[in-house]
Amino acid sequence: MSDKKDQEKISHYGKGLAMFTLGKYQEAIECFEELLKIDPKRKFAWFNLGLSYLKLNKFEKAIESFKRLLKIDNRDIDGWVNMGLAYGNLDNYQKEIECYQEAIKIDPEHKTALYNMGHAYENSDFPKAIEYYKKVVAIDPKYVDAWFNMSILNYHLKNYNESINCLENVIKLNPKEDGAFITLAANHIKLKNYQKALENFEKAIEINPNLKWAERIK
Repeated sequence: MSDKKDQEKISHYGKGLAMFTLGKYQEAIECFEELLKIDPKRKFAWFNLGLSYLKLNKFEKAIESFKRLLKIDNRDIDGWVNMGLAYGNLDNYQKEIECYQEAIKIDPEHKTALYNMGHAYENSDFPKAIEYYKKVVAIDPKYVDAWFNMSILNYHLKNYNESINCLENVIKLNPKEDGAFITLAANHIKLKNYQKALENFEKAIEINPNLKWAERIK
């Protein structure tokens, strides 16, 4: 009997992973749910069930799955991070932040948790968001999205020189990022460096000739 159950568990889990990989998330859910009927303490099944619900934008169901996972293992960082994402998609930013805080307690240098925390704080506290993005690039100086997000936030805070510094890091990492050149130009306009603004708009258009609106801004 035990051998048969073990075979069923392996079959459901393997098929569920295959369905998930193929993007057949509803079918994956059905497999993981069948497995959990047999073995409700299988934490990886709860995790993958939660991921499948996330992919289908069924955020409440995803949260339920991650909560079940965390009852089994409350130090599962990926469970906390993905539950945070689900809360964020429901615009429950306080709960989202609490999830990332739990992840960071477990691993203070978890880049995804720190980055997501910064992103969550963009809804309420720009300086706090920047604080977390700085932690990300201190750990990984090549984390281009953190540099770019910091540049945008500093622009809105009127920290134009700091925004420019962040954008220079973006361009070092990705010289073809037209958005970085556009944002550079916007900063230089605020600083009344009109020639530099024009040069950066031209670079953006050189990278992406479809940016006709940028050409008009000149």
